[in-house]
Amino acid sequence: MIKPEGVKCLPACVVAAGYRNNNNGTVNNAGSNGNYWSNTVNGINSRNLNFNSDNANMNNNNRANGFSARCLEDYWESFLLQSREDFFICSIKLRLVMTCKFSITCFLLVLSILCRSESAWSGLVIHSQTAAQIELIGYNSLTESSIFKGNLTADSKYEINTLYRGLALLVFAGGQRYPVIIGDNSFTLKIADPGEPPSFVDSAENDFLYKSLTGGDPVPGHYDFALLMIQAKNLLDSSQSIKTVKELTTKKQEFHEFVRNHYASLKHSDMIKRLIAQYFMMHEYVDYHREGAPATDIRAEYHKEVLNGVRSWLDILKNHIPEHEILNYCVSLYYQRSMVTLASLIIGNFKDVAYCPGDEKQTFSFPDDLLISEVDGNKERKLNDFKGNKIIAFVSDDCPVSMVEAVSKVRQVAVQKKDEVVIVAPLQELSVKHLAMRKMLRSGKMFFINDEKWRKDNLSKKIKLPLFVRIGGDFN
Repeated sequence: MIKPEGVKCLPACVVAAGYRNNNNGTVNNAGSNGNYWSNTVNGINSRNLNFNSDNANMNNNNRANGFSARCLEDYWESFLLQSREDFFICSIKLRLVMTCKFSITCFLLVLSILCRSESAWSGLVIHSQTAAQIELIGYNSLTESSIFKGNLTADSKYEINTLYRGLALLVFAGGQRYPVIIGDNSFTLKIADPGEPPSFVDSAENDFLYKSLTGGDPVPGHYDFALLMIQAKNLLDSSQSIKTVKELTTKKQEFHEFVRNHYASLKHSDMIKRLIAQYFMMHEYVDYHREGAPATDIRAEYHKEVLNGVRSWLDILKNHIPEHEILNYCVSLYYQRSMVTLASLIIGNFKDVAYCPGDEKQTFSFPDDLLISEVDGNKERKLNDFKGNKIIAFVSDDCPVSMVEAVSKVRQVAVQKKDEVVIVAPLQELSVKHLAMRKMLRSGKMFFINDEKWRKDNLSKKIKLPLFVRIGGDFN
């Protein structure tokens, strides 16, 4: 890796040996959309301080185990997490006691980094009294990036140096989530148990945030960012009680103005995502029935309000976030809840921005012995086992629009009773995220290309999605 300009890297401790244990399981975020803190997570009392994210899954792939670390003189590396116009430059210094050799269980880095740049680093020491698997997540509008991810041993300390400023989420493997404000000053985050909120040393702003939320004794000082997070939480909570279209309209305007006025501060928290998620969720609290109107009008009114909401967010955020990212996030909120019909309606009304960027590849090779999996991911067939017309639907698990369009295509083929079969071609290695698409079908068949050699040869670069390629008897 080439050392980036403007970054001076110093010798560091480097993980030098170990093995990887792949785990394709996922952990569902607890709670429902828009619930910034809730009383419990997975049944564990959390003193009203757990973060509940939207319905995205946390990926636990490639957890590392048994790494040993040793100090290597004159060895350095840099770790960059690019995220649109901002990036996180993170360095992790694993604190050694008495000796330079020690054993850890840590996925985050295959190396430790001590880097300096023109910007000031913020130091964070994680002191865990118990063994725990955690991830510290930072945000840039609708994008999230991992600041730290590792398996902590009991009574261990990990020092993290990062340029990230804002609200991060401390996420445990069991689903518990807690807010952590990272500012300019170094502090210590202490973990006693995943079921309890962390405590802080030398972080008055985090103390202020937690005590303000729990009604504890006030902490001296005025903290604008913490107050903004509390204000955002209160706005989310205020949307729970709306029942009429008039109340919905008023509350939507409040959400619009809040994000418009505070975007620069909110972007470095998960509040942009959370506010948009709850914004659409509150459409479902409203009674759209009007006396004398047919029941079909209720659904039409609901859909109209949702589409107007998508249009509003595109207008509000288009100067800050690419429109295709905004649209994909809105679509994901319905796709994750298996509301494919409404997700497809959104795509159909905003086709100009309903895509994921990439190479516009024109030609593909589909050999007869291409391996195809049944929906359970086990039974294998070959492409030439399928007679007649075939539609290859390319999808990516980070492109909700492509997933929705693939499901919609299978539904369309089933309704029209055409002699066609839809075969999904994932850009990533076939996973449970892709296979879950089948659960959104009441009828019709869906198959998946499960040929790693073909995928690596043909899909090494991202391609523009959605994309369908027709092959077979009636197609060129």
